[in-house]
Amino acid sequence: MFVIDPRWFSNDNISPRVCTGPVQKAWLFDALSASTATFKVLASGMTWYRKVGGV
Repeated sequence: MFVIDPRWFSNDNISPRVCTGPVQKAWLFDALSASTATFKVLASGMTWYRKVGGV
């Protein structure tokens, strides 16, 4: 199970809008690539949706 914390980077002041910073994103991709688990679960502390038009 991989748990990310997108709260820090998830705001409207960052352009382009992101939910993970570059360090967390690199860690996640590296960890997913290195994992030998049959199933990988990605969990987040916030709802995932496409942030378009300030919605």
